[in-house]
Amino acid sequence: MTRPILLAVATLVLLGLGGCAPSVKVITDRDPGVNLSAYRTFAWVGEHPLIAVRGVQTPSPLLEGRIMRAVRSNLEERGYRYSENNPDFAIAFTVGSREEIQVDSYPSSYRGTWGWAGTRRYYGSGFATDTTVRQYTVGVLAIDIFDVATKSPVWHGMGEKNITTSDLEDRGALITLAVDSILAEFP
Repeated sequence: MTRPILLAVATLVLLGLGGCAPSVKVITDRDPGVNLSAYRTFAWVGEHPLIAVRGVQTPSPLLEGRIMRAVRSNLEERGYRYSENNPDFAIAFTVGSREEIQVDSYPSSYRGTWGWAGTRRYYGSGFATDTTVRQYTVGVLAIDIFDVATKSPVWHGMGEKNITTSDLEDRGALITLAVDSILAEFP
């Protein structure tokens, strides 16, 4: 194969493999009047940065520490420094989940019989509808950044993912995936 063909094939293979990776849908918002690239140091909004949401089942108390470690690790790997003394920005986060139901209907052919006793005839030109119902859980993590000097929110990132059985078996990997996906959008 020639070099351009090899490059095209390699690109298609990598794109195909990327499509198999579990994904987190990320949405962000920011204050356009704030220069986020000037930030260098961070801290938590308080001793417990997990913001409680009324009406939502209380998450595991272990979850807060896991998210704090993942956020801190991500930011420090990118050159930010944790400092409780006069940080540039403070971080809070919210977690939640919701149950979703997916209903799919699609046509399927059917074949039946009609007729009187002993004189059965078959027909097969009709269609029926098959319906499948699937219930699943969507997990949500929101990370909020506040300017310490103005005490104002300046950046919001939210990620959501359909939670699988393997996600529940390795919650650390799920949290790291979600945090890394969300903070990839933070400058």
